[in-house]
This record gives sequence, structure tokens and C-alpha cells, in this order.
Amino acid sequence: MAWRRWYDNLSLFWKITLLCLAIALPFTAGAVWFIAGEVGRTVERNAGLRLQELAYNAADKLDRNLFERYGDVQASRNPRRLEA
Repeated sequence: MAWRRWYDNLSLFWKITLLCLAIALPFTAGAVWFIAGEVGRTVERNAGLRLQELAYNAADKLDRNLFERYGDVQASRNPRRLEA
């Protein structure tokens, strides 16, 4: 029971300090774990939304360019249309 003798020799200040640490550290660790999880999910969600918007814009631009090129090919098939 060496720890008991060590604990009995502590002043009231250190006993209260150890008690506060014993209570605060698990709560702090739990809060950090919870907040880190929430931040990770938020970052993942925001990245997904940005990638979705980027994919939509790229597909829209590609679609517009292909439609324009299709019109160019159709016009070049009939050179008389280009003269008018």
C-alpha cells in the first residue's frame, strides 16, 4: 500500500487537483473525440458537395462544346448553308 501512504502525505491542494484532473481528463478526451468526428464528417460532406458541383459544371461545359461541334459538322456537310 505504498500509494496509500503517498496519497495520505499530499496536501489538500494536490488532492483536489488530482480529483479535478481525474474528472476533467475523461470528459475532455470524450469532447475531443466527438468534435473531431463531427469536423471530419463536415469536411467530407463539404468536399462531396464541391466535387458534385465541379462534376456538374464539367459535364455541362462538355455537353455545350459537343453540341456546338455537332452543329459545325452539320454545317460543313452542306457547304451551301455556309454561303448564305
